[in-house]
Amino acid sequence: MLNFYYLYGMESDGRHSGMQDGVARFLDYLKAEKRYSPLTVEAYRRDLAEFSAYVQETFGDESWAEADRLRLRSYVAWLAERRMAPYSIRRKVSALRSFFRHEMKAGRLKSNPALRLPLPKAGKRLVFFVEEGGMAQLTREEAVGASGQPLAPASPSGHPETAIKANVTGRKPKRKSPFETYRDYLILELFYGTGMRSAELLSLQDRKVDARQAVLTVLGKRNKERQIPLHASLCEAIAVYRRLRTEEVGALAGETFFMTLSGQPLSRSYVYRLVHTCLRKYTTIEKCSPHVLRHTFATHLLNEGADLNAVQMLLGHSSLASTQIYTHNTIEKLKKAYAEAHPKA
Repeated sequence: MLNFYYLYGMESDGRHSGMQDGVARFLDYLKAEKRYSPLTVEAYRRDLAEFSAYVQETFGDESWAEADRLRLRSYVAWLAERRMAPYSIRRKVSALRSFFRHEMKAGRLKSNPALRLPLPKAGKRLVFFVEEGGMAQLTREEAVGASGQPLAPASPSGHPETAIKANVTGRKPKRKSPFETYRDYLILELFYGTGMRSAELLSLQDRKVDARQAVLTVLGKRNKERQIPLHASLCEAIAVYRRLRTEEVGALAGETFFMTLSGQPLSRSYVYRLVHTCLRKYTTIEKCSPHVLRHTFATHLLNEGADLNAVQMLLGHSSLASTQIYTHNTIEKLKKAYAEAHPKA
């Protein structure tokens, strides 16, 4: 069993403080110099902590200098035995490779044992997305409620003042205020209408949402800002949401855009449960996370003929290769159209 204390960042008996100090220095470097987001830094911490705990329990190591190629191969085999996906294994080894590179530059290690390490082939990543018909049904029905009728008088723009009745906790749902129900509806619309990440939505500031100019500014990975255009119906929905928020919460401009009725920022778990519950109603796909709506945004744009480079900029990808995973779905659609229409297909 892996060292529980080290794996979860808690205090242990102090025997392996050298390994912990190395990780702490590296994480400080990622935050201060690389400007990685808190979520990315936490992912590196977990990966390094898992490997450290493994070599401690398996080999009794007390320093990073003992982490040679043999130990890394043993670790990769252990991950494979746990039926971890090849892509996840490669990501974990990539984190170790970056750490060892940093230690070499600092003169604390002489070599990088993670270089040219045999790894399982990753294969093609499966991209889960909602079909256009499913998204149209989801946003329409969640906007008017389960009865198919508005739950409250509609705004002048045609948007209902209340929306989702989803039970996001698995318990008997409490009655939500107009602000809360419309907020949850707008969360779904913004995910699908902008392709932003969950962390970007949660950290979105009110002053960064400019409905008049039809654009919002998000803080993405590595603290890079990017602007995303807003379509007309989203701008109208934002205006309705802000009015309800002012009436029920009294929030001032400049604060977090999405918040609870008490004025606190929403939690990551709440947004996940909200999206998961709603997607389960209208799709049969395996994954029902907020990231699925990001995949759906990109896939639908490409299916409608959007330029790949433009989609890359909208998603905030640093590499075009990251965006190209969505072209697989588009090509499959073209193949299907070709097979159905061509006389000799």
